Amino acid sequence: DARNLMHQKKRKRIRHLLIVLLLCLVLGGGTGFIAHWTQSQYYLGESNGYVAIYQGVPTNIFGMSLSHEVSTSTVKVASLPESWQQQLSDGISAGSYQIAEEHIKTIENQAQSLKNQSTADDEGVTK
Repeated sequence: DARNLMHQKKRKRIRHLLIVLLLCLVLGGGTGFIAHWTQSQYYLGESNGYVAIYQGVPTNIFGMSLSHEVSTSTVKVASLPESWQQQLSDGISAGSYQIAEEHIKTIENQAQSLKNQSTADDEGVTK
């Protein structure tokens, strides 16, 4: 009986060890998948007052950023309407770097249109 009891305890330890190993593999694989997925994402945000493209997702986990800046545009965030500024502070998602660049061009065009309209309005007032 003592021998059988020892054998059962050994089986339980092995079973528990296998469960722990399996959990570690699942968690490790899940973490790897999440890390890979986050680095395949892009978004627009603000960097030193300018619109920038970031790779990753606009969030932090345990104080660690899940993104990094990859390029900065010449568009000043302060020159944009409040709605654009708010969206940039939240992060504007883009499926790829190319899409992010297209979003910046759209923002640049709208900023330029607003600037031209403002200049035309100012000239109309001074005449």
